[in-house]
Amino acid sequence: MSNSRSNQTIHKVSAPEELSFNVNDLTISAQKFGQTSSNKYICLHGWLDNSASFSLLSSHLKDAEIISLDLAGHGRSSHRSAHGTYNIWDDIIDILSIIDLLNWKNINLIGHSRGGIVAILLTIAVPELFNKLILLDSIIAINNKNKDAPDTLRDFLLDHKKLNKRKKKIYSNKNTMIEKRMSNMFLSKEEIRAMMDRAIDKHGDNTFSWVHDPRLLGSSALKLNKIHINEFLNKFNIQTLLIKAENGILKNTDLTDFEARPNVRSVTNKGSHHMHLELDKIKKISKLISDFISENSIKK
Repeated sequence: MSNSRSNQTIHKVSAPEELSFNVNDLTISAQKFGQTSSNKYICLHGWLDNSASFSLLSSHLKDAEIISLDLAGHGRSSHRSAHGTYNIWDDIIDILSIIDLLNWKNINLIGHSRGGIVAILLTIAVPELFNKLILLDSIIAINNKNKDAPDTLRDFLLDHKKLNKRKKKIYSNKNTMIEKRMSNMFLSKEEIRAMMDRAIDKHGDNTFSWVHDPRLLGSSALKLNKIHINEFLNKFNIQTLLIKAENGILKNTDLTDFEARPNVRSVTNKGSHHMHLELDKIKKISKLISDFISENSIKK
């Protein structure tokens, strides 16, 4: 459901620098915000979002050098090859290849939703590259409602075959597309505009389509079970700030064990699942992040 939230102050965002990384036979696009700084951030967006979902938040983070990625199949980045997949771990190789090109270390990683899950796995697998982790309405959790593994794999195979053949739907009105996406989000057109500009292709007069790979709509091939997740969390030691949205996707999730971890600080912020795009929430979120990064250690 959209939310117009009148009487907001429109925040001007400086034009980011467009980047392009050629890795693993893909072109991964990105946007760079801020200026050269020892405080380096990489931002990972949520499912069907793109790098522009961090443009407003990035404009509020001071003394920060920020690279926000269009993960494969999203935004202006390449789609994976015909036999490629979009499981949550598939992005990790691309991100590590980009970090190699940047020659960055002590990176602060920000992940929203699906991007947060990728970020958690990444910091567990190669913790030596990262300084701190910020999760925006995202955790890795056990989903007891998952189908069993054979059924999940069957769904993946059927979806992969079907979606590989799907032709992109053509729209005659860009506003119709934006309103369709807004129907599931508590955002205004102003708040979602930058992300939508990067999510929609224009092919001619009154001819538009979504840029994302249709295969992103398919099932995963495999979902992590309780044993897998516990093994990951046993090695999850990076200092982490979890910012939950008051009206986000975690509000009915049992976070007791995750929040009890000594490396995790958890706070609840007003807003929706996309609170980092809400103009009246950004300042508070950016302060939470900046304060967390400036601290030497977690304070429970």
